[in-house]
Amino acid sequence: MKADGKIGIGQAIMVMMLSIGITNHVTLIPLLLSKAGRDAWLSVIFGMIPFCVWAYALYFINSRIGQQ
Repeated sequence: MKADGKIGIGQAIMVMMLSIGITNHVTLIPLLLSKAGRDAWLSVIFGMIPFCVWAYALYFINSRIGQQ
């Protein structure tokens, strides 16, 4: 980490990703859920499928590399 007080490219990317995530969380998701109405629970079920695949892929990769 630099001690000269300048913002690095990695830090700038993280700040942009954080601002995009907060914008999505605060503005887009409530709008989508209000439009979905009673069927909003389906989006949670459909979202769990790729999440489970992703979590298993992370577990598999982590176990294959010996947690290094």
